[in-house]
Amino acid sequence: MPANPRSIKRIINAIELRKEIAKIEGHNSLLGTPVRWTILEQSYPEFTAYLISNPSLITTLTADTFDAEKSIVGKNHPDWLYDCVKQGTLLALLKGNEHDDSLDEKPLTEKDVYLMGRGEVPGA
Repeated sequence: MPANPRSIKRIINAIELRKEIAKIEGHNSLLGTPVRWTILEQSYPEFTAYLISNPSLITTLTADTFDAEKSIVGKNHPDWLYDCVKQGTLLALLKGNEHDDSLDEKPLTEKDVYLMGRGEVPGA
C-alpha cells in the first residue's frame, strides 16, 4: 500500500465501488476478490491490463509449482513481466491465503479475471 494518504483514499474508494458492483452483479461471496483486484489495479496497472488481455496466465501464476524463470522467460511475454512477478507482494495478491476464509482468499482464477477485468465470463 502506498504511504500517500490520497493514494490510500483512492484505493479505499475503488474497493468500495468494486464491492458494490459485485453485490449488484450477484457476486456477494467474492468479497476478497474485488478487494485484491482493486489493489492490483491501483498498484500494478500495467500488469493488470496485461492479465486482462491474457486471462489464462493467472492459472500459471497461481500454480503451486510456479517458477517465474521457467514460466515467463522466453514465453512470448513482455520483458517487464518477469521482474514484476518476482515480487512476493504481487504473487501474494494473486494466490491469496487459502487457510483464511475471512475474505474468501483463494487464488484468483481465470473466471475472476474475466469478471473483475471484463465484467463477464465468455459463454456464461
